[in-house]
Amino acid sequence: MKSLDYEQIRISTLHSYQILDTPRDARFDAIVQAIHETLNVPFCGIAFYDESRVWFKASIGMHVNEMPRGSTLATEMLNKSLSELVIPDTHTDPRSRNNYIQRGNTGARAFAGIGLFASNGQMLGSINCFDYGVRDFTRQELDALHGYGAQVMELLENRKAANEILLLERNVRDPYTNQAESISTSYESSLRATVSEFSFECMSNFGWYAAQAWWHGEAGMRPAEWQTPEVVDPDFRPLVGSLFGSVPVAHDQVRYPQPTIRPLSEITWLNNREQLEKLGASHVVLLDLYGNVDAAIRMIFLVPNQDALTPEVLRFLRLGLMLLPKVIVREKARDELQYRAEHDPLTGLINVRGLAKVVAENAARSQLNRAVYFIDLDRFKAINDKYGHGIGDELLIHVADSLTSSVRPNDTVARVGGDEFVILTRETQSYKEMKSIAERIFGKLCEAFKLSNGIVWAGDISIGAALWEPTGSYESSMRVADGLMYQAKKNGGGFAVSSPEDMASAKLGQSTLRDESVFFTPIKDEVTGDLFGVMGQVQNEFRTPESRETARLIVEEFHLLKLAAKRLVLRLPHTYWLATDVLVELVVILKRELVGVELNLLVGEEGLPGALRDTTTRDSAMFARAATKVGIVLARFGSGSDEFDLVQKLNPVAVVLDHAMVASLATAHPASRTVRVAMASAAALQIPILVPQYLEPDAKAKIIELGCQIIVGDESAGSAGH
Repeated sequence: MKSLDYEQIRISTLHSYQILDTPRDARFDAIVQAIHETLNVPFCGIAFYDESRVWFKASIGMHVNEMPRGSTLATEMLNKSLSELVIPDTHTDPRSRNNYIQRGNTGARAFAGIGLFASNGQMLGSINCFDYGVRDFTRQELDALHGYGAQVMELLENRKAANEILLLERNVRDPYTNQAESISTSYESSLRATVSEFSFECMSNFGWYAAQAWWHGEAGMRPAEWQTPEVVDPDFRPLVGSLFGSVPVAHDQVRYPQPTIRPLSEITWLNNREQLEKLGASHVVLLDLYGNVDAAIRMIFLVPNQDALTPEVLRFLRLGLMLLPKVIVREKARDELQYRAEHDPLTGLINVRGLAKVVAENAARSQLNRAVYFIDLDRFKAINDKYGHGIGDELLIHVADSLTSSVRPNDTVARVGGDEFVILTRETQSYKEMKSIAERIFGKLCEAFKLSNGIVWAGDISIGAALWEPTGSYESSMRVADGLMYQAKKNGGGFAVSSPEDMASAKLGQSTLRDESVFFTPIKDEVTGDLFGVMGQVQNEFRTPESRETARLIVEEFHLLKLAAKRLVLRLPHTYWLATDVLVELVVILKRELVGVELNLLVGEEGLPGALRDTTTRDSAMFARAATKVGIVLARFGSGSDEFDLVQKLNPVAVVLDHAMVASLATAHPASRTVRVAMASAAALQIPILVPQYLEPDAKAKIIELGCQIIVGDESAGSAGH
């Protein structure tokens, strides 16, 4: 085996976990406390070894955060890469001559330690225990220490994975700049499996030693970890799962569009080539994989000799060069679509679809308590109406930033509606901790924020919080959090936190927080008196969409009122448009139960500012129409410049004129001309035109005079609730 600076590799591996000099962490403290109680030792700690010191992530009885590496038993464990070390009496053992604990006159005498090793075999640190008096730790006690060591490494690996995921999922602000960087990182991640499989095939088929991918970016080339075949040549074992000293470099001016073999010594851009040569590498095969125009990935292979590129190998690599770029382009396009589908374009937070994905992942793997927080901005609509959507958007971005900065990096913040947000916190141990987090969130949002128009906003919000236990469901916790948010709102704002009794009721399906109702309003011809249909408006303060309960309520009330209408235009809360599967199931049930009634969905007036142009709502409407053949009624017609595009995409069976535009008919406002244009456009397309309800008498008379007489009535045909 060739000589090598293993300490450099070890330090590089340690730094990749980003654990040194981090604040206290309750999870590590809990492990140390468990060791203290299980082994009955007065001194114990979780230590990591950098270049010159031993740094304690957590400890009991030591009263120091760090100490020189040479003054501890770390040197003994590190030099011999020991998985465990036991010294029954440090006073008589020469290995502990310079030990800090002993020199500090603490009375400590017996020592037991186990090593903490990364997946590439590098030693990161140890768990250390000291006891008073002579003591020979038993095998059972050492096995317990190894178990705690495995917990520490699991925390480290999870932390490392979370940091990597954070690069992909971290909330971004500008959808045209930062979003591109996040998409690029995410699409790179999705390509790793494909590139890895290709590399593995090359190494397995041709007997090559190792492979590494270098990713091209604007600033240069960034390395991925080395790959090795299943049976690793012993000389190249240090490469397993490691960067092996590779660091980002500037772009190489030379391109390798075809497989090329070169002596390793000639690859001057590869900063660690001398270390690779010490392992025994002499030649490399290089090739650049292209995306659209420029190189996207550079692949290098460590090969046995200069004759590695045989005709057979060249044929295989050239086939890869033809196929992989197509995968690159396809994956990038797919990932951009996925990102847009799962993120809110205004705030950069994940949306309901992205949240559903996070919830599914958490439900499948977590055995820890989590917490769900439902946040709603009080009187947000008044701000939008008074100051305009620009100011409203500015406030939403501020709230998103405040929420993100109030929680930990591995917690999830989502925007699930116009002014509604959800936070999912991980590893929330108790109701007390959940309340503390709610207080922190509320306090952050209550800090005065001056909008660009000079208005100061200071936390006009309501928050509901509920614990999500491993034995419970997200839906039950969300049900409680949503109801508590409305309790807080009715009390003038603030926050309300669930109790164990709330969660017990939720598990039994007995939550009393639900408040759902449906109201029916006639749609009739004001001149002839003929009934065009009825508008069914579902109001759901519970907010979590449930297809079966809502369908049952609508059907029962529709039959109870003996409505003679042959058309039902259904107006749903916006949460249904953000849960496409629930929306489709609701439509299917209603079409089955309401025989002889034409079912339509009103799109664009579900409470979201600009919902008519919201891609999530529009896509859900298109999907529901394609899946169930339900008719679409387009609301707020005449309020924007993309009416024809929406008509083409949604193919509506009717349109409802925008209320503000119609109201302008009673004035000399220039907007009244827009109404006439919208009416003429709909008439040319032979689409029925409906007039919104609650019009002033003058505006209603004017619209009838213009020939539009089918009006959504101001009186209610009936209502029901539970």
